[in-house]
This record gives sequence, structure tokens and C-alpha cells, in this order.
Amino acid sequence: MAKDRFGFLKGTTAEDAEFHRLRIMFCLKDGVVKVAKAGLLESHLEWFESEGWLAKTGVGEFLEKSIRGFYLPNSNELYCYKGVGWYFDDRVLEILLKNIGGLKKALGLNNGTKLYLGPKDAVINGVPYKQVFIGTLKNFELRPECSNP
Repeated sequence: MAKDRFGFLKGTTAEDAEFHRLRIMFCLKDGVVKVAKAGLLESHLEWFESEGWLAKTGVGEFLEKSIRGFYLPNSNELYCYKGVGWYFDDRVLEILLKNIGGLKKALGLNNGTKLYLGPKDAVINGVPYKQVFIGTLKNFELRPECSNP
């Protein structure tokens, strides 16, 4: 039954394939930056399953406690969120900023990289989601919480 609840997070449709090919997924798991192979067509959920990360906690708990997102090298944009509904709160931003040095190194980000909270698409499967542009990496380079390598 749990698989049905999260089924919409799995699979790549024909219209998603090109987008999936262009993005590089990441996850902040247990305080460590994890990056998927570039060009991977899987969804985040499928990637997490293949890594064996869902075995201990289950899908819902893992999605709620782990921040994830993706980097689009062609447009130099980083998107970050958590949960089943691609949401964010102040804690997501705080954790993102604490890990920005590791993300910068792992994904090859630069000072011009645009940071977004929420999904890239404002409407997914007919449901609207909040998106916020928070600035470029240059806006955060002098903040002490952003200095980890």
C-alpha cells in the first residue's frame, strides 16, 4: 500500500526524460552531500531505493528528514526541497546554507549559481507548489555558515 502512496514520485515519463537527462540530483543525507550520476533518468525516489537508503526508515520518513534537489548546469540553477510535496521551510534554507560549500564542491557550483527553494515547476500533476528564488551563491559567500568545503 505504501508504494501506491508514493507511486507518483517514481518513473520517468516521456516529457520528463529530457529534463531528467539535464539535471544532476543531490541529497543531504545524515549531514553528507550525496550526488547521483549526471544524466540519470531515475527519479529521486528510485535513486534512493537503488542506494538502499529507504530500508531503515521507509519512504515517508526519509523524504521528510532528508533535503534533496537538483542542479541544472545549463542554466546554473540549484533547486532544493524536502518531503513528498517538494516543500521547504526556514530549516531547509538553514541546512542548505550550512552545506553550500559541500554542494559547491560536489556539483561544481559557482558564485553565479541561482538558488531556489521548491520545485522547478510551479504545478506538478495539477497541484501548485511554492517556489522562491533566494539569490545567487555570491549573495551567501561571506556568511560564516556557508564556508564548509
